[in-house]
Amino acid sequence: MMYVDLNPIRAGVTPSLEKSDFTSIQQRIREYQHPKSVAKLSPSNKARFQLLPFVGAEHQSKTAGINFSFADYLELIDWTGRCIREDKQGVISSNQPKILQQLGITSNAWLEHSEQFMERYANVSGKWSRMCAFKQHAGGHWCKGKSASHQLHPN
Repeated sequence: MMYVDLNPIRAGVTPSLEKSDFTSIQQRIREYQHPKSVAKLSPSNKARFQLLPFVGAEHQSKTAGINFSFADYLELIDWTGRCIREDKQGVISSNQPKILQQLGITSNAWLEHSEQFMERYANVSGKWSRMCAFKQHAGGHWCKGKSASHQLHPN
């Protein structure tokens, strides 16, 4: 998945993940930034496919999805895209802000929330609206972490 998501950058077609047309990472970032507006797109638009959600390793036996958190995937793909290889023409430039910064999440906030994950959340974190939607999809009726979510994702 990461190979495909990074192909436009490696090919020198685009400088950033957000501008990588026809990739799942572009769709995931748009859904993260604007969850309500992307959901309203008509089937004729680019975001017509339902992507498998990131559910974290704790849900691997309960829910179909990618056993990885979306934030961890963003960090990994950002780091991988910044690796400089002499035999490749495309790379995420070092002067471009990291993807978590672009999404408005500071490294200190990310570390604090990661270290206190179970105290702040119940198995899932992210924007509050997305957390509740996931919880409902997974069959839960109560979602823990509203104040923590609003601290990490103020917009």
